[in-house]
Formats: sequence, C-alpha cells, structure tokens
Amino acid sequence: MDYVDHIQIASETGYTDKRDWYLLILKELMDNPLDFLQTNYKGSINEKITIRIAIDAEHSLFHYMFANTNSNPKDNPVFEDLNAILNFEMRYGSKQNDYRILMGTLGDAMKHIAAFGYVFAQADNQGIDSKGKDWDYPIIFRANGLTEHKVFVHVDNLRQKVIADIQTTTKKRRSDNNTDTVIESTIPLIDLAKDDRHFTAKIISYFLKRVSFVTDIAFDIEVTDSRLEGHSWKLKLDALHAINPKWNNLSSVYYSTPKQFADRFRDVFDKQKASVYQILKTFRETTQISRAKFLSDLGIDVDISVEEFLQKYGDDYDKKTDELYYYLRRALPPATELSLPYYSPPEISREMRRETLAKRITFVFDPDGEKYDADRAVYKIQRGTNTRTIKGLAADGSDDIKIIYSYAVEIIAIPMHRTYLYTIPDEDLTKEKCKFIGAINNCVSPKDTKFRDFGRYRYGSLVREDDPQMEEIEADDVEDVLAASGFPFPSFEVKPRTKIPCIVAVNLASPKLEYIGTSKTDIDVGPYIETIKKVVESVAKEKGAIRT
Repeated sequence: MDYVDHIQIASETGYTDKRDWYLLILKELMDNPLDFLQTNYKGSINEKITIRIAIDAEHSLFHYMFANTNSNPKDNPVFEDLNAILNFEMRYGSKQNDYRILMGTLGDAMKHIAAFGYVFAQADNQGIDSKGKDWDYPIIFRANGLTEHKVFVHVDNLRQKVIADIQTTTKKRRSDNNTDTVIESTIPLIDLAKDDRHFTAKIISYFLKRVSFVTDIAFDIEVTDSRLEGHSWKLKLDALHAINPKWNNLSSVYYSTPKQFADRFRDVFDKQKASVYQILKTFRETTQISRAKFLSDLGIDVDISVEEFLQKYGDDYDKKTDELYYYLRRALPPATELSLPYYSPPEISREMRRETLAKRITFVFDPDGEKYDADRAVYKIQRGTNTRTIKGLAADGSDDIKIIYSYAVEIIAIPMHRTYLYTIPDEDLTKEKCKFIGAINNCVSPKDTKFRDFGRYRYGSLVREDDPQMEEIEADDVEDVLAASGFPFPSFEVKPRTKIPCIVAVNLASPKLEYIGTSKTDIDVGPYIETIKKVVESVAKEKGAIRT
C-alpha cells in the first residue's frame, strides 16, 4: 500500500507538497524516453519527444501525454514486462544497483505514476487524504502502433493490496506508419494545485530548465490551460546534433560492492527472459571476455537465464557472484576517464558542446536573443575520480575493497548582452541577477539542484579577492561558490560588481551517486566539492567574456 499512502510517497520521493507530485510525474516521464533514445538510437539526429499537458480547472482534471519516436520497434520493443513493472508487491525497480549515467532516479517510478490517479482522487479541498473510490481513468501505454495497454489501478483496502488491471489490445496491422511509444492518462487536479495561481507557470518553468541540457533530442511541448493568456504555451526545439555514437555508457565492477553486484542480477524484472550474459554486458570489464571464457575459467554458463542461475546455485549464489565479481576486477584496471554523452572528441568537441549548450539555453530562456549573448558564453569541464575504501569486504572478509569511479563537472556561463545592460537605468542595474540551473546527469530535478552540503560547509569559508571588505561567505551550495567568485546572485552581493549577470548552468555527470536519506532528491556532494570549486574558479577567471 506504500504507493497509495501519501506519507510514504512523501518519504520515498522527498516531495512533501502534493503539487510537486505533478512535476515528479513530468520528470520521470521525460527521463525514461531520453534514456531509451540515447541508448538505442546512437548516431541519429531524428529522435523527438512530444509532450501534451492539458489542465482543465473547471472539471478538476490534469491530462498528460508523452510520446517518443521508436522507428525500429522490432529491435527495440517496449512495455514487454509491464506486468512486472506494475507489480505493486515488488519493492524495487529495474535501475537499482545499475550504476550508469541514467536520468531516471526512481527505479520503480512507473508504479508511482500509475497510482497517482487513485492518490489524487482521495484528496479533499485541503489536499488531505480521505477514503474514496478507485479512479476510473486508466493510464494508457501504446507501443509500436500495434499494442495498447489500458491499466486500471484498484486498491483493495480489506486485503491491503494495490492491483494493476492490465487490459491489452493488439492490432494485426498499423493504421498508419506511427511507431511511437506513448504514455497517456488523465488524473485529478487537486484543489491545492487548482487554487495555486503559479501552478501552470511552475510546469512551464520546469520544462524550460529540463530541456536546457539535452541538445541531441528534438522536443515538441504544449501546455494548455483555459486560464492562460492565449490558452496555451508551446515550445519546439530541434536536435542540434546527432546522439553521440561513441558514448560508452557502461557500468563497472569498480563502482559496486560484491553485494551490490549480486543484487544487480536479483533486481532484473524478467529473470526468465534475461540471460546472465546480457546483464554482464552492461559492465565495462565484460567487453574483454567471451562467453566461452567464463565457462572455461569459472565453470559458469552465462548463457542461462538469470532465473536458472539463481535456482542452480541456490545457497551458493552469493559465492558464485563473488567469483564473477573478482574475475571481472582482474580483467581490467579501473577506467581513468568517464565516457560522456555530450563530449567525445573529435566528433563532439569542447567547442561544439559550448556552442550547442549555449544555443539551447539561450533559445529556451531568451528566444528573441535580446538579453543573453550565446556567442560570448564561457564553457569549462573538470574531470575527477572518487575513491572510497570499504574495510573487510573481500571474499574472505580480511581485505579492503576500493570503490572507484570517474566523474565530470561541466559549467557554462552565458552573459547578458552589454547592449541590453546599457538600456537599464543605473539605479536598476543591481536588480539584474544571475540565473542558475543545476543538473545531475543532464537531468534537472523539480527541486532545484544547487549541490547543497546541508550545513556541513565543506565548500569552506570563501572570500572574494576583489572584495574591499574581505567579507567571508560560508558556502553551502554552488550558488555561494559562484557568489564568492563575483557572480551576482540574490543571496550574496558584493560591490563593486566584477561579473556581468549570466545564466549559469552546472551539470554533474557521475555513474554513482550517494543519496541522502530514503528519497532520491539530494546527494552527498562531498566527493565532488573540490572539483566544483575548481570548475567555478576556471570560469570566473575568464576576463573578456563575463567580467564588467
């Protein structure tokens, strides 16, 4: 019942305000197609995500539709394991212990999304849960132009069970050439959201930030609301370059403990269909090892299904996965550099990333090109490696294990046009501040990511060298670090200004993240703090582009 319990939902997601749950739906329904397209359509510049949001305040309804291209559905089937995905008795998701650059953070997000219709239907005028009936509208999954799954979520309060009633229809042939993957539903619009005059604006603001870091996918987004001026808001963006064909988005045994590696197999949804080798191929080290070598060296047949593997070894399962784990560690040393989706010289150079990122962000926030100067944008990237030693985790319990993973922090600062600043009266100039966008693995959270340290102040007490008062800033997030470097942010203002107001965007790319608490909204920034400070410092030193 956790998926329909509002207290448990708030605990698991980190979102206590029910209005933010609508944004969470939007985030997760964008994450999944982005992961899918970047995995299956490398080298393509033709992929697109279409989004339609319709807010019917009069009838208290919120409709959403997300579609993504899938031109090769035979090789890239979708929703085949929908029964497992929507098994509400299962308390884990497909992305747990899968340490790669993935946008989706809630491995079981689809269960949350499917249940939100029922959850919102129980909300009264104050947004407080009360007993009610099932929500009559289904969530609809369409695949390949042939298959449609209508899912009705029922709650059995007597047996304390959430049940997904999946009704599937299949056509013999397509009525048109559309092979898009589609998820669509209508859910209640609770009074807390309906009465919030900023609710639709928050949705639009989230979409603007969300698409800013994604330059290889086209978007067609429309939000309609009869209360909006003009009744609708539209955003259309082209893909600025092809999906990186050389992006090697693989996990590594160096990212995992032996238990996490063993759980990677346990967490597979369709254990009958997936082979052991299919899972092993998601690890970088397996690229050097053939199926036959696993059999000759370890006596393990990796062509059997995961379910057969679990059954075959039974009580010795952990011992067998330990053998695989250490065998893979011996196959290759740790990677010294992380493969990135938007940086792969010479195909995607640093200058190309600067140009496309600046073009995307500027168009999103300044479509007329009057306020921000994309040509003068400053882009920097700083790489790092985190090594953490865990004592006594070796097979015999005596030796230590090192968890090692590489990461990268990229930053772009897009300054305001000087000509725009000249039009502002002197007394109003200080009102112009920097705008900040933070992302993790190119994914923007509805809860703004500012890489907070939550009062531990490991960023340190920072002093601006050009501050005549030498005032210290106790930095607790990246905005504080930027302010200490002279960028004008609302939280700190040092005069005289030395930086032009900018849009500053920071993205952390890391295959492994340590989350704070039970939710997956905040991460431990400790491993990245020094790298964040270095990359901010490198941008702050650029005198020609962003200094006054």
